[in-house]
Amino acid sequence: MAVIDAVANTIRIPLWRLFGGASNTVTTAMTIPIVAPNEAAQLAAKYQGQGFQTLKLKVGKNLNSDIEVLKTIRLVHPDCSFILDANGGYTANQAIEVLDRLNEMGVTPVLFEQPVHRDDWEGLREVSIAAMEKYRVAVAADESCRGLHDAQKIIHGNLAHVINTKLAKLGGSWSPRSNRCCKKSWYCTYDWWYGRD
Repeated sequence: MAVIDAVANTIRIPLWRLFGGASNTVTTAMTIPIVAPNEAAQLAAKYQGQGFQTLKLKVGKNLNSDIEVLKTIRLVHPDCSFILDANGGYTANQAIEVLDRLNEMGVTPVLFEQPVHRDDWEGLREVSIAAMEKYRVAVAADESCRGLHDAQKIIHGNLAHVINTKLAKLGGSWSPRSNRCCKKSWYCTYDWWYGRD
């Protein structure tokens, strides 16, 4: 990133223009790790006080505990949006059950990241279909995308709605490998997301 910033400074172009668009705000989320409900609530209240409206909640270790944490967070930050990140911790059935139970609570996540194990391609497809058809929730592949081959498999197999490529895994935002990945996924566009986790 330092090199990109240096290039932008040299040619006297702001980074936002170099990356192709204008924006006066950046939306980001704060991550709440897998912790006890009371600690999660304290973090949610802290982040709400700092102005964060979207929380990325690490889940996937214990379905019932995850639901309890979500309920507790909603008590202290009722208007927040959630991104769920299971890091591959659920089975397909558990991931769908989480969405069902959240729906009963009136909660619809904005994104469900890596709901199943990184090599459970059929489970990823199953959750993606159910999440979109039942609740209009996009599913992201993260750990499942370890490189160009995986990205192509996910795209051409319609296994997820979003790919979290982590450009560092592909050699950085300007590397030939990451550019090739984006060009090969011809119907996809760049979407920049910054999160802290």
